[in-house]
Amino acid sequence: MKPLIKNRVGRVGLGASVGALLLAASTASHGAGIVVLPQDIEENGTHNGLLFDNGVMRVSEEVSTFPIIWVANAGEASVSKIDTNTGVELARYWTFFPEQASSSPWGGPAPSRTAVDSRGNVYVANRHFDGRPPAVLKILNEEAVDHAGDGQVNTSRNEDGEGMIDPDTEMMPLEDTNNTGRVDPEDLQDDRIAWHVTVGNDNDLGRSLCIDNDGQIWLGMYRGQAYYQLDSDTGQVLQGPIDTEGHTPYPGYCIRHEKGG
Repeated sequence: MKPLIKNRVGRVGLGASVGALLLAASTASHGAGIVVLPQDIEENGTHNGLLFDNGVMRVSEEVSTFPIIWVANAGEASVSKIDTNTGVELARYWTFFPEQASSSPWGGPAPSRTAVDSRGNVYVANRHFDGRPPAVLKILNEEAVDHAGDGQVNTSRNEDGEGMIDPDTEMMPLEDTNNTGRVDPEDLQDDRIAWHVTVGNDNDLGRSLCIDNDGQIWLGMYRGQAYYQLDSDTGQVLQGPIDTEGHTPYPGYCIRHEKGG
């Protein structure tokens, strides 16, 4: 595995796991808070921006959040990182080979679905209307993978400070170096991209993406009518295909699969 470069640039926020804690917590109310049992906190981890006082969970007055929005540019095979306070595009990353992009959001790789974890890392799914299998990539917020082995963070950044990223000068290239037709580890040049994996079969059309209570990734196949669970650290398929029995997964709808259930 390539080394991680510790380059802390983000602020730790409440993250997606807060929802999991809220669901796990007792429904008994106590003032402005929610009663949380010790085992709930232990099972769901720690949560920046939350205070726990005698089993009561409250939101801190000094909540730290990520002022970032991730926008998938479906017709350009890229995703943009935008500062919501300033409107400035901080970075832009290719989600597939740019020469394979389509001017239509319903053609080519067509990235669309995103999910952000509690550390600010984002997962992006290419739907692939071009007949290829769907793909998922992970873009790091606080760390970087030293793909070139040079000890530097080679990544997209807004060098001139203007509102938008220039694809020609402010993005790292993504090329099919070995002509496999998929993004392989050796193709990655942007050190913020931790991994890029192809999942499922041709024409599956990945149209649902979310993070479960354990921090793992679920990708739903609209045409394939199945779900896959991916390891959020490596992109490895942990489970799947899990048949949805005729249902077509779509945004906002994801399942939590229990073994034997």
